[in-house]
Amino acid sequence: SGSGTSAIDAFLNARRGYCEQFAGTMAAMARSLGIPARVAVGFTQGTRQADGSYLIEGKHAHAWPEVYLGGIGWVPFEPTPGRGMSVAMTVAF
Repeated sequence: SGSGTSAIDAFLNARRGYCEQFAGTMAAMARSLGIPARVAVGFTQGTRQADGSYLIEGKHAHAWPEVYLGGIGWVPFEPTPGRGMSVAMTVAF
């Protein structure tokens, strides 16, 4: 919970958190190195239904950091353990 430097310190000490903490901390670290970074918030692809549609629920909410690389643009990263790159993040490529 919380925001700012103290929240990042608490997260790094606890080594536990949700996607928001992983994304926010990676973005802050990138910025501290002079790399433009932002946190994107959205949803993963959800659960495929029998009729071919997808059910999107609150549990599919996700946050991930993106860094700006010259000549390439905004590149998404997935620092949250066990998540892997979501389909939504790979569509841009």
